[in-house]
Amino acid sequence: VALQASLDYESSIVGDYYTIPKRTLEKAIINPFLYSSRGKDEYMIAAVCPIKYGKNFYGITGVNMKLSTFQKMVREHTDELDNYDVRIVSGSGDYVASNADVSLLGQNLADIESNSAEQLNDMVKAQRNVALEDDYIVAQVPIRFNTLPVVWMVKTKVPLSAILGEDDILRFLMILLGSLVLAFLVNFAIYFYIKSKTETLDNLYLNALAFSQGEEPRYLVKSEDESRFINDIVVETYSFMKQAEQVFVQVQEGDYKADFMPRNPRDSFAKKLNLMLEILHQRQTDNREKQRIAQDERWIRNGIAVINKVVRRQYNQYTELTENLITQVVDYLNINQGGIFVLIESETGKFTLELTSSYAYSKLKAYKKRVYLGDGIVGTCALEREITYLTEIPNDYSQIRSGVGGALPKAVLVAPLIHENVVYGVIELATFTFFNETEIEFIRAIAEPIAAAIASVKIADKTRELLDAMQLQQSELKDQEANMRSSLEKLEEIQRKAKLTEDRLRRELESAKLEILRLKTSTIVFDSNE
Repeated sequence: VALQASLDYESSIVGDYYTIPKRTLEKAIINPFLYSSRGKDEYMIAAVCPIKYGKNFYGITGVNMKLSTFQKMVREHTDELDNYDVRIVSGSGDYVASNADVSLLGQNLADIESNSAEQLNDMVKAQRNVALEDDYIVAQVPIRFNTLPVVWMVKTKVPLSAILGEDDILRFLMILLGSLVLAFLVNFAIYFYIKSKTETLDNLYLNALAFSQGEEPRYLVKSEDESRFINDIVVETYSFMKQAEQVFVQVQEGDYKADFMPRNPRDSFAKKLNLMLEILHQRQTDNREKQRIAQDERWIRNGIAVINKVVRRQYNQYTELTENLITQVVDYLNINQGGIFVLIESETGKFTLELTSSYAYSKLKAYKKRVYLGDGIVGTCALEREITYLTEIPNDYSQIRSGVGGALPKAVLVAPLIHENVVYGVIELATFTFFNETEIEFIRAIAEPIAAAIASVKIADKTRELLDAMQLQQSELKDQEANMRSSLEKLEEIQRKAKLTEDRLRRELESAKLEILRLKTSTIVFDSNE
């Protein structure tokens, strides 16, 4: 005993053992189904009962039974009846057991028997039925399961020789043959009577027969009575059906544009057929449009991936970046010419567009590397910040160069490269054909990543310039610091020498004062003595 999750217990067919008692709150016999146990597939039926309280459903309990059990039961009860063909059929028409052919187990009555619909109808009505088929007697007996609404059937096929003696069979066959001969003679007499009376009905019959077999009614009906009108209807209907057949052939080939001509204003068949063709044509158109849109979106995504692969690389200069980008864009679009202009700020603070990379530009075009904002197609595009698509190319526009010469393009596409609402440049593309909406959408999608890549490289360039300037400034500061330190040392030496000189002068001044004082003292003493 194990607790485990049931699989597909609420799905159709597989989960009938659960969904039927849950829906009906009644016991049920589940028709044969294929069940896998221990790696072996085997047909089974299930007898199930709902677990309920009042109208509340809580689960089911039941038991699975192998069809081989029923097969064994039938074999045991028919061992002594070699000529009997006994089969058990479930309510869904699936074979449950057969004493003669084991391969029938699990197969459906509709796949084996030509009159399966009649047999299933008798089984639903729970009617017994006995019929004579060739030299066999076929009996059908319903099987009921107490009060359940399920009805199964036991079908037995018995040869006449197993029931009747040889004399009885011969007598029975003679009676049957006589009846057939009598019926044939009566029908033969009636046929010749009708044919002798009117050939019109015969031809009408042949035309109707030909029509029923899909052949053209080619027999002539000369009568002017109702037979002629009936024949005209048959011929007209045949022509109508051939027209419908041609329409079906076109539909099979995927052509839904056929217009089916109605026979009259009340021809509902033609109206419904035309409506069906219109719906199919609209669905075909919608599907093709969806496929085209999906294909275009996939093409755009692949192109974006190609461009992203380029912009993710490390670049020291945006010229290297733009050269790789324009090559990839031109190759992916399979066009003839392209160029990328990067917005540059001059030392005076003015902005110009510089051609940093090009593909198949003429020398004149490549020579004009700088474009002012608002000047020409490129400058106007950068100023207006909108994609420009031209199919009327002026004669002074640059020619597309190739190995055999040059020629004006048929279409030019110019798109601004904008990132975070800042214009970083313009991409210009030209071709000998035309750009479609998908290609324009692709350019619109890659313009922002290209602008972001250019911005990133510019920031990296600016960062390197600031770093170099900072390093240069630090070097200059170090030199200035060394000069200042040397000047301070010289100043200190001068101050030291000045201090020494000051001290020497102070000492000399003191000595002079002492000498003057001594002289004064000597004079005073001399006067006193005197």
